[in-house]
Amino acid sequence: MRAMQVRIKFWIEKVEQIDVLIAIKRGLIELLPVILTGAFSLILYSIPWEPYQHAILFWGNGILNAMFRGAYEVTFGLLAVYMAISMSYQYTILRGVQGGASRGAWVVTALACFFVLAGVPNHGVEPLSAKGIFTAIVAVVISVRLFEWVAKHIRWRESASDVLDVRMERALRLVVPTVVAISLFVVVNELIINAFDADSMYQLIKEGWGKVFERCPSDMAKSLLFVLISSFFWALGIHGSDILDSVVDQVFVPIREGYGSILTRPFLDNFILMGGCGTSICLLIAILLFAKRKSIRSMGRLAIIPAIFNVNEILVYGLPIIYNPYLLVPFFLIPLFCFGTTYLSMRLGLVPLPSHTMPWTMPVLISGYLVTGSVRGTLLQLFNIAVGTVMYLPFVRLHEKREVESAIRDYKCMVERLQAAEEKGETVCFTEDLTLFLTAKALIADLKKAIKEERLSIFYQPQVNHRGECIGAEALLRWKHASVGYVYPPLIMQLAEEGKFLAELEKGIVRKVIADALEFETVPQVAGRKVSFNITGQSIQNESFEKFLLRVAKHYKIKKLDICLELTEQAAIQMNEALIERFANLKEAGYTLAVDDFSMGSTSIKYLTGNNFSIVKLDGYLVRDIAENERCYEIISHIMALSKSLDAEIVAEYVSDKKVQEKLYEAGCTTYQGWLYAKPMTKEDYIAWSGNKE
Repeated sequence: MRAMQVRIKFWIEKVEQIDVLIAIKRGLIELLPVILTGAFSLILYSIPWEPYQHAILFWGNGILNAMFRGAYEVTFGLLAVYMAISMSYQYTILRGVQGGASRGAWVVTALACFFVLAGVPNHGVEPLSAKGIFTAIVAVVISVRLFEWVAKHIRWRESASDVLDVRMERALRLVVPTVVAISLFVVVNELIINAFDADSMYQLIKEGWGKVFERCPSDMAKSLLFVLISSFFWALGIHGSDILDSVVDQVFVPIREGYGSILTRPFLDNFILMGGCGTSICLLIAILLFAKRKSIRSMGRLAIIPAIFNVNEILVYGLPIIYNPYLLVPFFLIPLFCFGTTYLSMRLGLVPLPSHTMPWTMPVLISGYLVTGSVRGTLLQLFNIAVGTVMYLPFVRLHEKREVESAIRDYKCMVERLQAAEEKGETVCFTEDLTLFLTAKALIADLKKAIKEERLSIFYQPQVNHRGECIGAEALLRWKHASVGYVYPPLIMQLAEEGKFLAELEKGIVRKVIADALEFETVPQVAGRKVSFNITGQSIQNESFEKFLLRVAKHYKIKKLDICLELTEQAAIQMNEALIERFANLKEAGYTLAVDDFSMGSTSIKYLTGNNFSIVKLDGYLVRDIAENERCYEIISHIMALSKSLDAEIVAEYVSDKKVQEKLYEAGCTTYQGWLYAKPMTKEDYIAWSGNKE
């Protein structure tokens, strides 16, 4: 059984890595603002209450009606166009196309190819609406791959001599694949529509669905097939109801034509598609009642109002349901369950047959009563919703587990990239990384909330001398995330920087550390000892942050304390007269200044050109390798000699074993910090640890 689960999970992950599916998913996510605008416009336009409809039609000469309808028409009415643009852009990125200008040509070509298949301009705007999304996806996939193949096989002799020539050559190089792709689409499209006597490829696809249903042996088979195919398209992120709109009245007869029939349009809209396709109202209730992850519950709360009116785009694209193997299982099964219970209830006479047509936006429970004329219609809806919610529940929990695993995987990737960038002295930006964008944004939101709720912690790691005596401690930021555990501290700062609240975070750290330092002064075993904390280069170059530090120094009278402010060498600091003066002001205010992660880099040396810095903390990479690497030993020995001549104290971090400590002592370093002596610990544990050292 376990082996089967592993194999299923393996194949699910393989399917999730198919570039076409990734491009569709990312394209739809990018369109979420457009989709939500259209969804809410549709709700406001279609609220099934006569006084409301009268108000929007006649108030202000119908301006509200025009506004809601117009917003709907420029969103859902052109959704296939937006999908062609968004998906093609994402697909070119996945195919490795470099440069915005180049991608632009690919996107325009894909859009033109979509217009060819849609039959623009001969067939109006219908093919450009949500009904044409399937056609748009087909056009994008084929055109991008065709463009890629042609561009790859072009032999272009480069002869540009200046910037203008380079741009012209680049543009001309894209002309051939553009012409080839569009021309082939036109030719093949004409051949196909002539062969099948259709007006356009879009029309052919549309009529094709009608042929499928004509072959079904019974009305029951047609109805079940409609529900399955509609759910299938929604699972791909395509509006299944719109795709099959041309055949819905062929499958589910209107009340006016089929009174006395069970399989009518109200049967579908009011008993199967409750909350939207997949009987999404059940998923929403399962999320609101049982989901544990805040992000999922927040998405559920956002979806409440649309779901009341049977609009489920927020859940489909935001949760998402699309390409989610765990949620897609009940998404297919529950509508079939509701189909069976509703059909049997009406067949057996337990619930009256639909006798009235209601707008599909009519809220659940109300619609059950109105379409059947009986409270038994509402009770049937309640029964289906209750059972459907229970059926969704285990899959919601599996989805949450998968989300946590995905977040942990992305988090580990972010840490690895950040560490690699630190080693190379490079910068990263996770919110601009398409593969990590969503996780980075979620972590930034969680961090901001943690700061607001004061859920970040300050730990202290003792610093000791060669005699094993504690002489101080460094304050270290800690954040325990609900999903990934303790977050890598440099990543916390990176997220705060990308979220544009780094200064707010660091001010909070300063206040907390100073408050702890004042408390330490009241405890004999730690009184008078140095307390250090880190400040990033971005903040120290900010004049307002300097003023904040000076206000803190004055308010708390830190000259009576031993507060050390550490500046890292990795920070992108622009050394100039203004910054040197800032260091002098901070020193005058009572702060001790230290160079963190000191090596022989130019920024480190510049720190020591003045007399503001009195402590040097060795680069951890040098310290860790000193016992095995003779060059590291020589570098540290030279740094020791330089610092001694400048009357600067040396502190070695990352001292994890006795061998490293002995080599450092041999090189002349007598102050250490690392796991050899103590791990970072809470304020209370630091006080207790210091008491035990006495």
